[in-house]
Amino acid sequence: MRKSLLSLLMFGVLTFNMYAQNYNVTLQVDMRAIIVSSNGVHLAGDLQIPAGFPANWDPSGTQVDDANLDGIYEIPLSLPAGTYSYKFVNGNAWGSDENAIPAACNVGGNRQVVVAGDMTVPVHAFNSCDPNPAGNPVIFQVNIGAGTVTGNVTVAGDFQMAAGFPANWDNTTVIMDLVPGTNRYQKAVWINSTTPDTFEYKFINSGSNWENVPSACAVQPSGNRQLIVANANGIVTPDVCFADCAPCPTGIPDSVYVKFQVDMSNQDYPYPPFNTTIDNIVSVAGAFQGWSPGNTVLSDANGDKIYDVVVKVQKNSSSQYKFLNGNAWGKDESVPAACNVGGNREFNTAGIATNDTMVLPVVCFGECSQACTPVGPPINVTFRLDLSNELNYGGGPFIAGTFQTPTTWQKTASPMTELDPTNAPRIFSYTQMVKPNLVMYKYWLGPSVTMNGDSTAENADFLTLGCGATNPVGTPNRLLDLYGVNQDTVLPIVIFNSCEVSTVSIDEDLNNGGSFIIAPNPTNNVASISFANKNNIAYNVTITNITGQVVYSKTNVQTDNVTVRKSDIGSGMFFVTVRNAKGEVAARKLIIE
Repeated sequence: MRKSLLSLLMFGVLTFNMYAQNYNVTLQVDMRAIIVSSNGVHLAGDLQIPAGFPANWDPSGTQVDDANLDGIYEIPLSLPAGTYSYKFVNGNAWGSDENAIPAACNVGGNRQVVVAGDMTVPVHAFNSCDPNPAGNPVIFQVNIGAGTVTGNVTVAGDFQMAAGFPANWDNTTVIMDLVPGTNRYQKAVWINSTTPDTFEYKFINSGSNWENVPSACAVQPSGNRQLIVANANGIVTPDVCFADCAPCPTGIPDSVYVKFQVDMSNQDYPYPPFNTTIDNIVSVAGAFQGWSPGNTVLSDANGDKIYDVVVKVQKNSSSQYKFLNGNAWGKDESVPAACNVGGNREFNTAGIATNDTMVLPVVCFGECSQACTPVGPPINVTFRLDLSNELNYGGGPFIAGTFQTPTTWQKTASPMTELDPTNAPRIFSYTQMVKPNLVMYKYWLGPSVTMNGDSTAENADFLTLGCGATNPVGTPNRLLDLYGVNQDTVLPIVIFNSCEVSTVSIDEDLNNGGSFIIAPNPTNNVASISFANKNNIAYNVTITNITGQVVYSKTNVQTDNVTVRKSDIGSGMFFVTVRNAKGEVAARKLIIE
């Protein structure tokens, strides 16, 4: 009897499971903002087996259809109660699935649905939490083919204001996205129009290269392409090659792999006001991926602050690029002149065999060196300027440069103070807390002064003169190398718009009549520093380099001569300062070759 009861109980459980209630669930996705794959739209998730399909997480086993051709793809499912994960696939293979589902509707990288009754999940756009905007979707597409992209690929036309952009024919605002692994660019816009409208447009490569559209597919006399918006379910412009009426050749170019590597340790800087931290996202952007910040993300697998990523690119191609401490412009690195091309880094895959990997050297973020140079706490730097040769200050002077925070190169934000306004010479000073790394800067007169068309700015070629560098856009600036400096620094007094050190001082006897002499100068070995000292009083002699670091010091000198050797201080440009106990001081430049 007991065995019969047990059998009856088991039969009841099985019968309950066989006839457990299923619910009608409809999932839907709006595909109007992207070009649907020729392989169709599919669904993948852990709900496929419960819905009667052979396998879970199969990107090709569950097709989603658009029965009424409105661009909204739907699939009805019969599911038991429970919580399920899923995502849509624009095609039938992994790699074409939704890979950027926002955090607001993302659970473990997937979408999630909780089934407790019949339901229709609200429509959302592919890779989005929200529905697409109102209006008529238009997907622009163009293939750059064998062309080189050094900036953004954009589209411009008289549709822009109707699509919500500030102005028509603006070649900067509608930035197209690179289709990974191709030379094709796409962009969806939403035009607010309920009736057929005719617009004109053109594609632009890298900001200034507007395409010349052949007459066979151009509107005359404008020479533009034509767009007729009449379908609320979406318009896709023809797949054309840049500056052509037809698609690019169909041959798939051979590909290689490029490994990008960047040392981010210099971004982990804990000292105010220059605090920087490594962002949650470290990315690289370049022509190889449409200059899309945040779309190519690097990772640090072993925690050594060196981030890397491997990207597939076209064989025998070159591309400019730069790293970002984040996922948006404004967080990108400023690449020094010594290793930039047009303000960016560059690679070239020439000579790399098909499917081989080119490993780019590790570079320090924002530097040319492979390893980041350790940077210590901030120091106070005193900048000093001689304006004796300038008749009109125009309300200045000011100093501006990369040391300013939070915004660099603010030319009237840092006014300098005159040391003694009642007496000539006119010597000005400004002290600023500075992060001890490479600093570029220059001096400015007031806003009422113009020099060679550049309002108020020094314009000397400081690079050629020996005290400067050129920034990424080619402007010469003064250069201050503070790496390794761990104490407050007072820079030599320099003459406006020159690398020359000022000879003015409060001791006219030292500076007039040739009593302060350095010879030979330049020298390649030994230099003699001579100065008037008839009464044999005590002097201090100090030699500093162009960053203000003391490289030689001798105190209580009671003669009128000091000898300095190249073996003692090295080669380069130096500044020799002679000071006595009364505070009288004079300075001269010394060059050791």
